[in-house]
Amino acid sequence: MHVVAGNHDIGFHNNIRRYSAKRFVDMFQAPSVQHLILKDSHFILINSMALHGDSCELCLDARSSIDRISDAMNCAESVVKCNTEQVNFNYSHPIIMQVSITPETYAVNKCGLPKEGTIILTAIIMIFALIIFLSTKRTIGR
Repeated sequence: MHVVAGNHDIGFHNNIRRYSAKRFVDMFQAPSVQHLILKDSHFILINSMALHGDSCELCLDARSSIDRISDAMNCAESVVKCNTEQVNFNYSHPIIMQVSITPETYAVNKCGLPKEGTIILTAIIMIFALIIFLSTKRTIGR
């Protein structure tokens, strides 16, 4: 299993504490940028919170890692493109995926989870039904 930190794990970009980010990396061995090779396919995993580009420590580390991976991929593609050292993997186009699950995403609904709008509408209907029930309920003897 491979893990990438997200805003719910370590916080949104402006509110990330150094300790939270370090703890996540240490516990899950999941730096902000990872290069995985699985069955000769290259996967680049990137924590989107590190792509703000404001020169904070998290963003600078991510940029450095991305540049290093880019150099290695260019070198694997062609020896002419090697800046520094040889790499020990075969080149293939990298797979970069950005996944976001939102209340309106089909993937959430496909998993059997109701969309957020459905939950809110159901709650409103239930509240109105409860109000009507309680207002029409007559006590015995009245």
